Amino acid sequence: MTRAGGDGFKPEEHITLGNHEHRIWTHEDEAPHVVGMMQSYLDEVITGAGWTYSPYRLPYMLGGVGFVHIPTGLNGKPVGGKTSTNIIARDSVHDWVVGHTHRREIASVAKIGLDQRVTCINLGTALPEGHVEDYAKLSTTGWWWGAWELEIYAGRITDHHAISMRRLEERYGDASG
Repeated sequence: MTRAGGDGFKPEEHITLGNHEHRIWTHEDEAPHVVGMMQSYLDEVITGAGWTYSPYRLPYMLGGVGFVHIPTGLNGKPVGGKTSTNIIARDSVHDWVVGHTHRREIASVAKIGLDQRVTCINLGTALPEGHVEDYAKLSTTGWWWGAWELEIYAGRITDHHAISMRRLEERYGDASG
């Protein structure tokens, strides 16, 4: 695979849908007269831009690592709570990249076996620095705004680097438009 730059590299563009997008399905289940209307519009917007997507809680596997908004726990519900990153790593058999809590967290849990561990990275949010939607004004404890560079090798996250939105805006300009 070639690296990003002027060499023709085109990365795959994929979205893992979250709980807010999932509200479309919930609403359509409760309002049969609109079934499929909003879902098809969302599909058209995403695929029309050349992107692919995974439904809410369905992991997108890339190099053996699961990318998902929030995985489903052993009880069949989304893994939540203030220690969710640790719970995901503890209960999993492969590495994860998640984002539901908007916090920047990394948990790496040793497993029994030779050089066995599971890492879970909770990304934070890629909104402009300090931006919080009205619905979340009272739940911002621990939020982090930024982006990540990840290296995946042999089914594991082998390296990671976080960069804040403030630093990205300093380098590349204001993202809020």
